Order: sequence, then structure tokens, then C-alpha cells
Amino acid sequence: MAKEVVNKKMLIRGREVTFTFLSTKDAVVIVPRTKAGKIVLVRQIRPAVDEELLELPAGGIEKGEDPLQAAHRELAEETGYAAREIKLISSFYPSPGITTERMYMYLAEVGEQSGQQLDDGEDIAVEEYSPEEAWDLVKRGEIRDGKTIVGLSLLRSSRD
Repeated sequence: MAKEVVNKKMLIRGREVTFTFLSTKDAVVIVPRTKAGKIVLVRQIRPAVDEELLELPAGGIEKGEDPLQAAHRELAEETGYAAREIKLISSFYPSPGITTERMYMYLAEVGEQSGQQLDDGEDIAVEEYSPEEAWDLVKRGEIRDGKTIVGLSLLRSSRD
């Protein structure tokens, strides 16, 4: 299923209310960590907000694909890295008031970088930061992407 606007009627406190939301495919987010302990982030233009954002690699789960397969695919496409080890660390609804999307977040230990395999319309720069540098970018408001803030927060809390 691509994207579809859904109107759903529900009884709330005895009254029928119509909710409108976007039904869309689920997605994966990857927290890639190099052998040197650096976090791999991607910088790209996001037309919806008309800004260039620094983010964790992520993307939609294709029809017939499971989240783990999608995580491997998106990691390779966007960063050129392959995962040596990968594990699910969380799943969450990024905006449950307006969309059905569920995100599956993976921590990936990555090996050597080969080459990106970008989709049409993607122009992605790959950057690496220490976990402390990445967290400082969040604190300074230079990382504003919600899924990236969640991923870096989970990584940070797992080290405490």
C-alpha cells in the first residue's frame, strides 16, 4: 500500500467522531556504528520542510519485505555500508495522531564502506561523528529529525 487518506468513525464518550489520518507503509531506521565507534549519519534535503537535515539512515519497508531485510537494504543504499551485526533496539509510532507508520530501529555494527546505491531523487552525503559529537549536535539544535533524536537517545542511554 502506498499512501492513502483514511476517514475512520469512532465512538468517543458516546459521540461519533471522524478521524482523518494517512495510512502508509512502515519504515526502518538504522543506527550505524563503525569499528572505530563513530556514528554514521546522512545529510539530505527534505522537501517537506525545505531544509537540509542530518539524520540516521532510514527508509520505507517495501511490499513483501520484512523490517530486517529493509534495514540491510536501506543501510547499503544510503551509506554504502553493510552490517556485520544488526539488532532491533526499538519500534515506535513517530506520529500516531496523523499516520499509521511504525518505525523499526536497528543498531548496526558496520564494516568497510563500499558505495552508495541511491534511489532517484536522493542526494545524500555520508558523515561520521563520535557519539558525543552527535549528541552535541542534538543539544545545539543542529539535529532536528525526530527519529534521529530517538536513536541517539537510545544509544546514549544504553551506555549509561
